Amino acid sequence: MPELPEIETIRRQLKPLVEGRAIRGCHVFDSRLGDFSDIVGEVVEKVNRVGKVLEILLSSARSLVIQLRMSGSLFWQEGYFIPSRYSRFALFFDTGTLELNDPRRFATVALREPLGAHESFFPGINDLPWILAQAARRRITVKEFLLDQRFFPGLGNIYACEILFAAGLSPERKVCDVKEAEWLSLWEKALPILKNAVSRRGTTVSDWRDLFGEKGENQRYLMVYKRNGAPCRRCGSLIVWKKIGGRGTYYCAICQE
Repeated sequence: MPELPEIETIRRQLKPLVEGRAIRGCHVFDSRLGDFSDIVGEVVEKVNRVGKVLEILLSSARSLVIQLRMSGSLFWQEGYFIPSRYSRFALFFDTGTLELNDPRRFATVALREPLGAHESFFPGINDLPWILAQAARRRITVKEFLLDQRFFPGLGNIYACEILFAAGLSPERKVCDVKEAEWLSLWEKALPILKNAVSRRGTTVSDWRDLFGEKGENQRYLMVYKRNGAPCRRCGSLIVWKKIGGRGTYYCAICQE
């Protein structure tokens, strides 16, 4: 599932292609998505990201909100548009076509009121007192807490594993037991991990592709994710896989306490 860096990659690639341009046409290949014919003629004012959601703000002060979920992808085609067997939705511009491709058909598209204020790239350090207060009330693991979109919008399984490794925190630690200094360390490690992943156009460990159909490059730099049974790059012990909170989790039992 695409996470913060993958959706941010799409946002940055799409922004110069459609902002300020009129929608020339719209075609829905999967009627379950709904009818969007009334957006034809509208101008794209801005392309935003809110967590794992891509928001296309329109000139009518409405937003087209796209959630890729498990297997959705957004692709840009220049010239004559040729749909694939998995095409579900397409927007036509004078510069090209934006296509939603989704083999498993979990992705959603909705026309709604704008999502409102947009969070920063990642929750800022000023949010720490609130995070600490929320964490103190919960007995779940720190891994489960990081995946809660109310607290860390956009964060998913890949980057939660990587951030916990960088911060030296065991994913099995109860979040209420994580100290303030450890949260500060997590913050310091999280931002460069996420920003580097964006600069590398995301992580391709299965079917992720960017707007132009290219694989990301961040998988080359993963420390723990999908490396179960391989030696830890820091201490040499074997990376462990365990299901925590229903999600497959990768970590080093020696480096993470």
